[in-house]
Amino acid sequence: ILRDQGGAVCRVREVTHLGGEMDPPPADGPRDRFTLTWRWKVRSDITHWGHTHQRVTLAEARFVVRFTGRAWKIHDYEILQQERTDDFSGESAQEALGRIR
Repeated sequence: ILRDQGGAVCRVREVTHLGGEMDPPPADGPRDRFTLTWRWKVRSDITHWGHTHQRVTLAEARFVVRFTGRAWKIHDYEILQQERTDDFSGESAQEALGRIR
């Protein structure tokens, strides 16, 4: 649940993973990290001004994942694109992603 100062509340209902790619590590680079580009779709309910509506957002980000000595953790990230689609027509997530790429 995400709430902003204006009173809007976003409740995530579903996250669909659309896949991604891992960048090959450089042959002479550090072995304690890797870079991953990933895409996903979020279906959520937004409540504000006394009503609720659904929202669908497609996103893509690049993550740097590092080994901390105990576990692999996200060290850094960059949002590459984010687009609200609000498409409830049955279009597949891959088709929707293809429209924004």
